[in-house]
Amino acid sequence: MTDKVTKETKLLHAWGQVDLGRSVPDALPIYPATAFAIEDLAHLAEMEEGTGPNFTYSRENNPNHLALAGALALAEEGEAAVVCSAGMAAIYCAIMTAVRPGEHVIVSDYIYSETLNLFRDYFPALGITCDYVDLNDRKAYRAAFRPNTSLVVTEILTNPTLKVIDIGAVVKIAHAKGARVLVDNTFTSPVHINPIKFGTDIVIHSCTKFINGHNDVSAGVIIGRADFIRQARERVVIFGSYLSPHDAWLVHRSLKTMHLRVIRQSENARKLAEALAKHPKVRRVFYPGLKSNPQRRLAARILSNGFGAMLSFDLGDDRATIDRFMRALQLIRFVPTLGGVKTTLSYPAVWGSVRVLPPEVKLAIGITDGLLRLSVGIETAADLIADVNQALAAL
Repeated sequence: MTDKVTKETKLLHAWGQVDLGRSVPDALPIYPATAFAIEDLAHLAEMEEGTGPNFTYSRENNPNHLALAGALALAEEGEAAVVCSAGMAAIYCAIMTAVRPGEHVIVSDYIYSETLNLFRDYFPALGITCDYVDLNDRKAYRAAFRPNTSLVVTEILTNPTLKVIDIGAVVKIAHAKGARVLVDNTFTSPVHINPIKFGTDIVIHSCTKFINGHNDVSAGVIIGRADFIRQARERVVIFGSYLSPHDAWLVHRSLKTMHLRVIRQSENARKLAEALAKHPKVRRVFYPGLKSNPQRRLAARILSNGFGAMLSFDLGDDRATIDRFMRALQLIRFVPTLGGVKTTLSYPAVWGSVRVLPPEVKLAIGITDGLLRLSVGIETAADLIADVNQALAAL
């Protein structure tokens, strides 16, 4: 820039960058830039060839995206990852990459309700058909495959009844039939299981939940083989499902404490589940770590570092009782999310996309009027147990 340029123009074009010398920041910087300057045509050609960590436009790539995607691929032991704006964006882009019009998908009958809505209300218009199957029923599962079945979609622990899916068996059967497997690992997190170790082809997360853990960001991720992620990234870009650099930075920050948080949450959930199971006003507790749970052995075989931070319990089908219990709680609040450091409650029968499901569908997946779901946080377990006990005493 020449000396003849005015001060106003100099200020407009000033980079504002500091020469750090040999100093390296101990925290990842945030790169909020919408676009990055291109040096010359040789630099442009280099970027077109995809060689080197070159950045052009943040919708397509950003240093914060790259850092977070690399960390999440490492956490799940996958080859590569692409981050996006929400868990639903991740599952939509992943399925749109994995499935073509005219193909068939097998979906766990206990899948997350908004994923269920996606398959029921939107994918048929794109020529994608599906069947909902109990994946632990081997006979029904095998019978559901068609010549055009290309994908199986499941979770590890189902929401909200905590049914355990035998992912190793699911993958073995799917691969024998020539289909890929996609696992939504949001409920379990990489702390408890890496589905890719069991042969899963694609893993998605709502990073909003346990991965971030602070209820201050919405994000998603797709993890898998490098060739698949290259294709998925194209969908994320073209659908405008990219993650903001600041949100990517927040999730990357939270990864540093994920193992500490989630293990503590899991320990608290076990203690709380055991206390609820002994209470005379609680009809049933859904938690795979309970010794009375018939799937405990399966859960212990496939999960590490505990049995997860989610649990559900049944207080009977009187909504007035549910309302009194919720009002009596002092520490635990009704918050429509999960995975945060504070314990939260939800009522699946009437909340979110579940409320539009037909009664027979709700009943089939275990959602009754008496079911409450807890996402257990990092508080002192004794305090959580005391809060639940005093609320039950008010009934």
